[in-house]
Amino acid sequence: MSHTIAQIAEITGASFTGDGNWSVERLMPPNMATQEHDLALAMNADSLRHLSKARARSVIVSQDCDADLSAFDHVLRVAAPRITLSHLTTLFAPEPAVLGSGVHPLAVVDASAQLEAGTFIGPFCTVGAGSRVGAGTMLISHVAVGADVTIGENGIFHPGVRIGDGCRLGSRMIVHGNAVIGADGFGFATADADVVATAKASGKAVGNQGALLRIASLGNVEIGDDVEIGAGSCIDRATFATTRIGNGTKIDNLVQIGHNVTIGNDCRICGCVALSGSVVVGDRTVVGGNTGIADRVEIGEDVLIMASSSVGSRVPSRAVYGGTPAVPRDRALEQVMNISRLRFLFRDVKRLKERMASLEGENISEGDGEDRQA
Repeated sequence: MSHTIAQIAEITGASFTGDGNWSVERLMPPNMATQEHDLALAMNADSLRHLSKARARSVIVSQDCDADLSAFDHVLRVAAPRITLSHLTTLFAPEPAVLGSGVHPLAVVDASAQLEAGTFIGPFCTVGAGSRVGAGTMLISHVAVGADVTIGENGIFHPGVRIGDGCRLGSRMIVHGNAVIGADGFGFATADADVVATAKASGKAVGNQGALLRIASLGNVEIGDDVEIGAGSCIDRATFATTRIGNGTKIDNLVQIGHNVTIGNDCRICGCVALSGSVVVGDRTVVGGNTGIADRVEIGEDVLIMASSSVGSRVPSRAVYGGTPAVPRDRALEQVMNISRLRFLFRDVKRLKERMASLEGENISEGDGEDRQA
């Protein structure tokens, strides 16, 4: 697949110098742009450092780039690099495999299930009783759809996806391998007392808690349109009502979303995030990777949670929080800096103690001299 410089400029809104008919066959970072028909992607400071390693004849940079680009015959300049990257990767993405439509002979579809026009049910897929799969949706292989499930139009469900009974999924979803939607929530009670609540309140460990009693998950999961769910992620069904994911939200790999959670529209939940039960996340919020959010915490709209944070209390809208426990960004950075300064504090305290000891020794010696003179 190749595109000309002029075509790329038109799609990305770039200005360019050079031959508009020159063809580009691959997108590559500068240090990997080894072929003359590659387009070297140098739209940030890090990639610009590697420009000298490029063997491509074409480069794309940000609009304000002042680097020496004389080694390149064709130069594109763009105003919004991240948006440009989206356009470029879409342009050069290979066409998806044509799987056709229909039900593979090795799939099992309940007689009461409804498959709309253009659906593809691949080998070893199962579709339960009363479920409906929307027009143009593809279950590629080894996808298990429970009973009474609704799946919207034009979705792609990669191998190994599991969808529990009663879940409602929107249109144009992309769900990657081995994601699980609608597993039971993690809910248990102790026979005698809530030892976890008691320990939290008292700060003391509790002894024999007795047998664990299972709390059944009677609710479901509802997911909006244009949602993407990464490989190995899990979204638990609610205890009574609904675990809900809003339109346009993107969930990375290995994310755990507990029962009763509500996530708004157009959120980004990065890899290895864990959301405990009944967490609420507002629209357009970004949760950085490896972050944990405690149960029942409410996160506002347009929030950024920095990576590897531990959130234990409410976060207001339009805030940037980070750290363990999570606090406003400036405080979090101050805490990190203060920790790095501790060694200097210990050094200074040690010196002060040594000086005080020395001064005390001098005072004692002077006192002894006065006694002898008396």
